[in-house]
Amino acid sequence: MMLLLQFIILLGASHAQQFQVKWGQCGGKTWTGPTACESGLDCHYQSQWYSQCIPATNLVPSPVPTSVLMPSAPVAPFPGPVPTNLLSPMISIYDWTWDGQDAVLPPNVNSLVAFSGWSNIDNALSESANIGNTFRGDLYLSYGGGNHNGRLTETNLASLNMAIADGRLSRYAGICYDVEEGDTGLSSALEASFFIAKSHGKKILVTTSHSAPYGMADKITVMENLFTSDNIDYLSPQLYTTGWETENDYDWDGVSWEKWALSKASVVVSINDHKLYADAQAFFAEKGITVAGYIQWKQNVVHTAPLPSPTPTLIPTTASTSSKVPSGPAKCMCEFTIGCTTDSDCCAGQTCRSYGNLWTQCRENPEYTSVTESCKNTVTYPGLTFKDFGCTSDNDCCNPSAKCGSDSLCRFPDSCSHFPMTKRRKNLRR
Repeated sequence: MMLLLQFIILLGASHAQQFQVKWGQCGGKTWTGPTACESGLDCHYQSQWYSQCIPATNLVPSPVPTSVLMPSAPVAPFPGPVPTNLLSPMISIYDWTWDGQDAVLPPNVNSLVAFSGWSNIDNALSESANIGNTFRGDLYLSYGGGNHNGRLTETNLASLNMAIADGRLSRYAGICYDVEEGDTGLSSALEASFFIAKSHGKKILVTTSHSAPYGMADKITVMENLFTSDNIDYLSPQLYTTGWETENDYDWDGVSWEKWALSKASVVVSINDHKLYADAQAFFAEKGITVAGYIQWKQNVVHTAPLPSPTPTLIPTTASTSSKVPSGPAKCMCEFTIGCTTDSDCCAGQTCRSYGNLWTQCRENPEYTSVTESCKNTVTYPGLTFKDFGCTSDNDCCNPSAKCGSDSLCRFPDSCSHFPMTKRRKNLRR
């Protein structure tokens, strides 16, 4: 009996000695991990879903318990959203990173979103490097998107958090979280990322597909938490599907528009054209919602010639310089290019995929994307792992059309076009 008692005491002591590291989660409604922090850190309550270990010096000194350090207005230096009536209307645009040209800005624009569609933070930063360098106003980096390249997971959110903490987003005033596709149960991880970004001085803009993320099974729970978050400055529903609409699309899925009146954050609308703003204001006014601005999707750019291929990578690096990469004029469409009509439009090793008859895109042939132990996947494959590094020849690549680059990664040749080989289609879906 005495031995059993000693074992229970030791077991309790071992649990008591589990401390969470800096920026780690230490509490929340469904949290089962450590609830105490390492020395020099405080477990800071943020919401019913999330508490986080942050440096004690980041909190306002006070003898009161941690539980009252987060009143309805967050404690400095993590200010919450400013009430809509104190803000100038947001007038913004999503500037696409893949077209190589600056978007034509709407009148009186005061912010700009560098939009890449990536949830891989290295890719997002790399592709956005040339966006907004001369822009005077708030520059946002987009994170996430409406396909598997933008799918949100706990792993890629953790990578984003690390990049924020390391100062890699220093040139951006804010982050635009594009919440459309993602794993189930991400509410705590999203709130954690918002909090970390706010603690580093970033403004938080969250945009969703229509009234709720179409690619998240728990979309209702996700929206309930977005509505009640103290860390979001702007929440933006996308009132389009293809990006080619001439009027706002007010379809809703899972969460009615009336529920958006619960948002603590200012509601700004994502619309295809700024000329549709007045219609959106009138629509939401009927729901008891005062719209605080808009973000335009339309670029208003006419391309006259194919542009150089960008070099999205899993890690910052240079494009392949393999001698086997073909040169000369492009005769096929690059991977991820929108507007193909047949497989023959796409470069070798890729197929033309249709997404709900709304738009088409060149993508790697799925025949070559199964993870194996005997070959290396291309760098744009979403299931890329460390085993895919270190190719020594083209024969190491799973896709026979990929080439082993000088950085020991398998890539598709970059002699291709980012524009359709046939009649251009502008059916876009983020």
